[in-house]
Amino acid sequence: MAVANVGASRSKSQLIDSLRYAAKVLGADKSYFACFIHDRKGFDSYRFLLACDPVWFYEYERNECHLSDPWLTYARQHCQPVPGRDIQVHGKERGTVDLARSYGFNSTLVIPAPVSGRLSRSGVLVLASESAAFPEAHSLTDVKILARSLALEVHDRLADLLREEKLRDYCLTPLELELLRFERDGLSTKAISRRLNASLESIDTRFRRLNAKLGVANRQESAHVAVEYGLI
Repeated sequence: MAVANVGASRSKSQLIDSLRYAAKVLGADKSYFACFIHDRKGFDSYRFLLACDPVWFYEYERNECHLSDPWLTYARQHCQPVPGRDIQVHGKERGTVDLARSYGFNSTLVIPAPVSGRLSRSGVLVLASESAAFPEAHSLTDVKILARSLALEVHDRLADLLREEKLRDYCLTPLELELLRFERDGLSTKAISRRLNASLESIDTRFRRLNAKLGVANRQESAHVAVEYGLI
């Protein structure tokens, strides 16, 4: 039921409430989900769903902890849920973990949420407790199974909500979406002009407007953004 509620969430606030409830069912008293998108220049666009003290996130963001987050690094490279204590921590990563502990993340379960076909998107669910007993050894296997289902469900629902948000923000027309699909598929300006029965200059102009609307430098990056956010 807790996981099913996630899929039924109609907004980010409902999704956070569902996450908070599911975390409690699994024995955690706080949690968060982080979704990162990495563009071609290495910049991270990230979203957090916080079922924990939001002040922790302000400190996390202020200190750019996403650049030295061992839990995120683990999630990028693995699929198996694992207690945070089993993840090796090096250098500046210790500061990120210490910050989390100062806000009650004394024991954690880190659950990767991979996305098939989108290698530049990473997701990670962190369930945490102030109690050192979480997750209890005798129930760890069951918690891992349920937590993995929860992480994937949250990631899928958040992706849907982000897609709806971007469609509203960008106000993309059906023709612009078609242009982005053509670019994704590798069609040249000449090939697109034949498909749309339009001049080369018209196609180039439309792409320049589209790039400006999406806030990127070229049509390749426009297509990349559209793919990552599920717009096409």
